[in-house]
Amino acid sequence: MYTGEIFPRKMIPNLPMPEAIPDDITREDVLAGIDAYVNGADHDFADSIAYDLLHEGKRYPPKAILGLAATRLAGRVLKPADFSGGESSKCFRILRGLGFEVVKKPGAEETGYAVITENDESQWHDETGVKYHFPKTYAKLLESGTQVVYYKGRMQDAVHLEDRLSKAPHYFGTAIIGRVYDDPASTKGDLYCEIVDFQEFNSAVLAKVGEKEYLEEIPPSRVDNYWRNGVRGISPEVYERIIEAAIGQGAIAHDPLTESIILSTEEGSGESHWEGALKTSLVNRYERDRKARNKCVAHHKPICAVCEFDFFKAYGAIGRGFIHVHHLKDLSTIGAEYQVDPINDLIPVCPNCHAMLHTTKPAMCIKDLRSVMETRKGVS
Repeated sequence: MYTGEIFPRKMIPNLPMPEAIPDDITREDVLAGIDAYVNGADHDFADSIAYDLLHEGKRYPPKAILGLAATRLAGRVLKPADFSGGESSKCFRILRGLGFEVVKKPGAEETGYAVITENDESQWHDETGVKYHFPKTYAKLLESGTQVVYYKGRMQDAVHLEDRLSKAPHYFGTAIIGRVYDDPASTKGDLYCEIVDFQEFNSAVLAKVGEKEYLEEIPPSRVDNYWRNGVRGISPEVYERIIEAAIGQGAIAHDPLTESIILSTEEGSGESHWEGALKTSLVNRYERDRKARNKCVAHHKPICAVCEFDFFKAYGAIGRGFIHVHHLKDLSTIGAEYQVDPINDLIPVCPNCHAMLHTTKPAMCIKDLRSVMETRKGVS
């Protein structure tokens, strides 16, 4: 059992990045890492986006578990920037080599992730974080609700240096695709899309992390022309890799997709409904399908539907895109997985209003809570 002290055995100095995983991690280390994770050990890892580690019928984030498992040998809990995840990673090779099953999350094949390129000079009327122009050939990649990472290629003219975070190819922000609409001036079917929840990085996240290694996965058949595409579909693990690189170097404080919605529960209840998958917890935690959440926020905007609170206006950059997403159909009354309508079943609300909605069972409706607030405005 976890005692609060992780692996107080042989220590070695901090290992070099980016792959700081010790080679001789044992199965017992991983089991102890799972135990530490379940018991709330401190770590910097977000919930995994694309893969789960399966153990005794439960799912765990693979990188977080290995980061905790390495503590006995590394002398510390590893951080997200210390090593990578994904199919070809050392992390997954170690876990699978020790007999653990690492699998894709349900529905992970439908990525809903893309990289969009912003050129230093463009004939289009793009506005960073506001709207983006693209050819119709990319329509399937840039649907409403798609999570995107902004990218700039190598600088061609020094006159643009002040408008860039780096001369080298780099990523400089994240966003969600909102409404997609026709470019009325195009004879080729070009499109525009609204950009929602733009979160700019504080520093450039370089596309190349070594002599021959990139954050994006380049298929062997595309080596010669991969970077020519202004819009590139990416897998959830590539998105996670870019975000972890940004968090690791302090370019952003948190992954905009890892927000969980945590609701209080009756004392003694240990049930957690995760869109149909049962987990054990001290609270009822509803982790929304990220694609559905993105579409909800892209449509309704990240503003509370009850009190109209806007975190970006109140707190600036640290509040950009922060919002809870309330499920209008109470999952605890549904009891099984079902198809969520992101526009009609979900609504953005601030944490305070979210908590107030759940003071009744079933949850209070948005209209009724607005009425409560209106009534209280004149009460001293």
